[in-house]
Amino acid sequence: MDKGIRKLKKTLQLCLTASLVIIGNSCIDNKYNLDQDISLTVEVGSGLGFPLGSTEEKLLKDLISEEDVDGLIEGDEYSIQKSDVFNSTIEPQHVSIDGINQTVDFNIEFSDLVIDPITVEANHKEASLKSDNPIENVDLSPNAASDQSISVTHGSVPQVSDLPAIDIHPTGTNPFVLNINSVSCPEEITSVQKILFAKGNNAQIKIDVKRLKNDLKLSEINLQVIDFTVTFPAAFKLSGTTANGMQISGNKLIISGTTLTDDRIYTFNIDSYTKNIPNNNGSTPQISENITYSLTAKVSGKMTQALDAGSARLGLSFSFAPDKKDMDILAEIGTVNIDMPETMIENKVDITNIPKEIEKIKTVTFESTSTISFSINNIDLKGLQPKNGENLLLQLPQNLTFEPTSGLNTSNNILSIPTTSIANSNQYTKTLTVKSADFTSYPLVSDPVTGKKHTSFTIQMGLKPSKLTLSGEAGKTVSVNDLLSYNNGQTISVIINPTTLTVKDAEVESGEFVSEVKDEKVTFSVSAEAKEIKKLNTVTFTQPVTAKLSVNIKNITAEAGQLHFSSYTINFPKFIKFDPSTGVNANNQLILNDVIGYKDGNTSSKERVYTKDLLINSLDFDGYSDFINNGQISLNEEVTMNGNVVVSKGGTIGLDDLKNISVTATMNVPDMVVKEVTGVVDQSVDPQHEKVDLSDLTEYLKEGSVLDLQPGSYVTLDVKNPIGIPIKLGQLVVSSKKNNQILETLNLAPGSNLIIGAGDGSEEGTESKFWLSETDNHAEGYQWIGITNDLVKLLKEVPDSLVIDIKDISASETDAQGNPVIHKVDIQRNYNVDIKYNVVVPLALGKDLNIVYTDTIKDIHKDLEDITDNVNIKELDLYVDIETSLPMELKLEVNPLGIGSEHKLDGLVLEIGDEGKIQAGNYDPETKQTTKRVTSIPIHVYDKGDYLKELDGLELIINGYLPKGESTYAGAPLRPTQSIKAKVRVKLPKGVEVDIDKL
Repeated sequence: MDKGIRKLKKTLQLCLTASLVIIGNSCIDNKYNLDQDISLTVEVGSGLGFPLGSTEEKLLKDLISEEDVDGLIEGDEYSIQKSDVFNSTIEPQHVSIDGINQTVDFNIEFSDLVIDPITVEANHKEASLKSDNPIENVDLSPNAASDQSISVTHGSVPQVSDLPAIDIHPTGTNPFVLNINSVSCPEEITSVQKILFAKGNNAQIKIDVKRLKNDLKLSEINLQVIDFTVTFPAAFKLSGTTANGMQISGNKLIISGTTLTDDRIYTFNIDSYTKNIPNNNGSTPQISENITYSLTAKVSGKMTQALDAGSARLGLSFSFAPDKKDMDILAEIGTVNIDMPETMIENKVDITNIPKEIEKIKTVTFESTSTISFSINNIDLKGLQPKNGENLLLQLPQNLTFEPTSGLNTSNNILSIPTTSIANSNQYTKTLTVKSADFTSYPLVSDPVTGKKHTSFTIQMGLKPSKLTLSGEAGKTVSVNDLLSYNNGQTISVIINPTTLTVKDAEVESGEFVSEVKDEKVTFSVSAEAKEIKKLNTVTFTQPVTAKLSVNIKNITAEAGQLHFSSYTINFPKFIKFDPSTGVNANNQLILNDVIGYKDGNTSSKERVYTKDLLINSLDFDGYSDFINNGQISLNEEVTMNGNVVVSKGGTIGLDDLKNISVTATMNVPDMVVKEVTGVVDQSVDPQHEKVDLSDLTEYLKEGSVLDLQPGSYVTLDVKNPIGIPIKLGQLVVSSKKNNQILETLNLAPGSNLIIGAGDGSEEGTESKFWLSETDNHAEGYQWIGITNDLVKLLKEVPDSLVIDIKDISASETDAQGNPVIHKVDIQRNYNVDIKYNVVVPLALGKDLNIVYTDTIKDIHKDLEDITDNVNIKELDLYVDIETSLPMELKLEVNPLGIGSEHKLDGLVLEIGDEGKIQAGNYDPETKQTTKRVTSIPIHVYDKGDYLKELDGLELIINGYLPKGESTYAGAPLRPTQSIKAKVRVKLPKGVEVDIDKL
């Protein structure tokens, strides 16, 4: 028989299921072993039997122990207990009080030290660009006066009549000729590229019809011009008006589709002639151009007399005589040398409204917007280009200083303007930023009426004399007429544009002064986001907070003399608690009489600085209220300041120093990271959801059965709270679930008040213990909390799980007794609240409870083989005696097993008597005690073949149940001392004779 008891290793959340399988041990009683040495021949008759084996008596505690079922408690009765700990982390909102950076600004006020803006009026002067040697003109006047005669051959006409039409189509004609003579050329011109002729029909073609009429002896003539095309070389461009059959197309003149009865002159214009005519050592070459033509015509008319065969002449002529004065030449230009004369402009400038307190002005500095600009207008270099590296030189006023700019020599105030920057532009403008002016040599004159003072100076600036080199641009042409304009001087304008110089500061002489500060006020604000803080009493920080007091005196020259406070008092808000060592008195006042030193110790600095560190120990808002709204801390308090700032007399100061000495007192406190607060904290705590898994109960109780559990269940909560806030659990719900469906729930009873006590700040925390049950039966040391149901109702139908939901968790402003409390929280720390729960449910039998007990008796083949090997047995009877004190009825099932007890013998048929029913142990409902009872179950075995020889084991399956509809033992408790035992006997239903020696 198997010696091992199957133990369940799963951890049960609450071990109640609908089926419990008990697997026990079986054994063989050796006194019935047929292997003993017995040598007899006997007659075995009907009813002979012997035992096959028995199981050990198994107590329920041997089958179900605390080790087998997690949460099972063995006492006088069984109960199920599930304990676990879940952890809730409370993360207080980190609070950082915004840094305090409050500033008190005020000015030391004196009579305004202002110098009026300086106005510079517009002025200009002409400058001339003139060639250093006169440039000669070049006369390339073309001429053309060319006549041609066309021979018209005709036959004889003996009688006077109409002249038959004669075709005119000459070949081998001579061209018209246009000549351009060789002329002298100035050295500045390297080549002529194009000649531009004046507009206005400067050329003509004449067709002489009269001569032909006379030669043919006609009284009337009709010369039909079919096509007369005159072709000029491609260098020529023609233009003209389309009329009388004449058209112009590029370099061609075409006359067609017209009839002439008299001489006809066609006028047109030769616009230009494009050709590279080089300058060969000061002269141009002779040029002749041939102008070809073709003619197709017919002549007819009325004869005056008979005509003999012969020829007549048609005259053609071309003439071209352009007007020289309107002619221009485009040429490539070499170098042209130009002189630039000196051009200086003078402007007198007045400085007015100088305060009478100023004894002397040494220098004046101007705003960055103060500029002087000049322009060079009407710049036309006639297509010439300046030489790289050459400059126009502009002399600027000597008593002004300018911001550095390209081309400016600040040592002599000469601005070099590259000539390349002014090429091909109508205007060149340059703007210079004026930095300062030197007035040391200009005395101040007082106005006898106002006492104000004034002075004046002269701005003198203009172009210095210079020489320029201009040249033509490669590949481009220049008009010779434009080039000749340099003989008379190419005029440009140099202009000073109007401007205003705004005085920014001045270096002047002045005396001692004192400024009194009276009741200067500033708002001192404290601001922080603190959504979880409802009331704030005190605040401490993660580390000491060092506030820095700084007083800056700006815009005062180093030469102004010593600066110091005189009874300068700063009053701080009372909620700031300074360390006494800082010098802040008990009234939160800081009184200053100290010297204000130069910034960084630099005696040339224009800034004086006074600093003092103030150590803040804490903030105490006692006496303050209504400064926390909607999760925002906002507290505004006034800081008042009184006292004097004194500047000793002597030295030199600027206009800004006298006009506006600014004092900036700054209280700078870095962000104050809060460590601990006291007050009332509305600490948020996340809802808690804990699932208690009950799935392991199916290992013990058949799924779907029902338990009648014992009343008296309860839940304990042991809570360790480290945070210094009482925590109220507003809602606690325990739900049973099966297949994700809620079966039952229980809640806190109305009026129950579950408040976890405030922690003491230790890591372990302060423990609060609660006993949750339907009735007050709590153990000592626990606070009873009423609940709406007993857990029995939740577990009546065996659920998959229990779910514990704790909701509406909040900080409590009172303790469990209702007394107000002050919260104390270290908000830099995360608090872990440990909640240990313990669910205890007494375990009892229900009317539908099943217990399945399985065991196997093995190796019985050895006991039967002496009979089955020698005798053919087809039947036998088995008897199973069940002794049990379990308070429930049982049912037996038996399966025959083959050799090795590993497979079922289907060839054996077992008939179990009385349906295998086993009577329950004797149970007294009043005492709830059970005693043992024995039930014998007969089993008849039929062999359908020869299978008894293979019988080696019997599997016993005992199912425990209560009859449906009966409740005799419903609610009977399960006790560890209740037991069950099985014995198996065999009988031969028919006697046999067996020689035992042969067995």
